[in-house]
Amino acid sequence: MSTKLLNYHKLKSKVAPNKQVIILHGYGSNGKNILTIAEEIQNYIPNVDFIAPDAPNRFEGDNIDGYQWFSLINRDPISMLRGVTSATAVITNFMDNIVNPNLPLYIMGFSQGAMLAAHAAMRYKTHNVMGLIMCSGALIASHHLKNELSENARDCTIVITHGDNDNIVDYHLSEEAHNTFLDLGLNSKLIIERNIDHTVGHIAFDNILKILSL
Repeated sequence: MSTKLLNYHKLKSKVAPNKQVIILHGYGSNGKNILTIAEEIQNYIPNVDFIAPDAPNRFEGDNIDGYQWFSLINRDPISMLRGVTSATAVITNFMDNIVNPNLPLYIMGFSQGAMLAAHAAMRYKTHNVMGLIMCSGALIASHHLKNELSENARDCTIVITHGDNDNIVDYHLSEEAHNTFLDLGLNSKLIIERNIDHTVGHIAFDNILKILSL
């Protein structure tokens, strides 16, 4: 399926849905791949619709089936902010066209997708964001958030998960994100899972189930 901007994949709920999740893949992956975790979630919570867009840009690495939300060739703060800001405009437009206004909205992402999920969710104005799930990600340009935080995000429940053996994205970046959210008075929970690398561990998965069961 596709919109004018993004191709996307949808995993429909097994029963009548009572919430929807926009789930964003990582750097070099794609929407179909990230839906594997959605399938696992649906084994426990069958009443959730998942929508997984492919990022708009082909991956700059070797995976021919991969996409990226923004380039990571240059990772200086200005380039990262420019990249995530551009991707936020794209995913915001996508959500404006795809979100069901009658279902509570959750935004979830892994790795680069978590960076985008955080940036977009905290600034989204069209619909209330009930929950943000960040897995192995980071909050880019956190010092900007205070002046850009949407009122629709102030009641958002945030779950941040990361493995302490992650050698792709440092888990301290999730700690920094968590502290930024707390400083802004937001409801944030941080799970640093021991002996877990760049993936979603069992404890993280259990906490994802908890927030989607609310």
